[in-house]
Amino acid sequence: MSVKYLKHAEYLEVIFTGKRSFAAFRDLMNNVHKECQKNNLKRILIDVSEAKGEWGAFTRFKVGKKVSEVFKYFYKILAIEKEEKINKFAENTAVNRGANLLVTSDRKKGLEWLLN
Repeated sequence: MSVKYLKHAEYLEVIFTGKRSFAAFRDLMNNVHKECQKNNLKRILIDVSEAKGEWGAFTRFKVGKKVSEVFKYFYKILAIEKEEKINKFAENTAVNRGANLLVTSDRKKGLEWLLN
């Protein structure tokens, strides 16, 4: 798993360039949560646009569920993904379970959402 953390004044930026798998993402979410607690941040930008591989529907469901379990209610999460890979299934799964998540390919508009 290849992960880079960048602490900004108002949010934690996480760049994930490893292989897409539920196990890798589960571990990433747990580590991101710890970093947020350590740095007292509630806003997160996760860039997975350069991650390798694909996620099937069931994996997207599990990812959305995990996001809601780890970050429910108290966090605001922006995920940056390539446009052709976005289908909103993981996002809808997370949001329907109480997470505040947006998945987009537009970093500028996404940051506006995250910081407002």
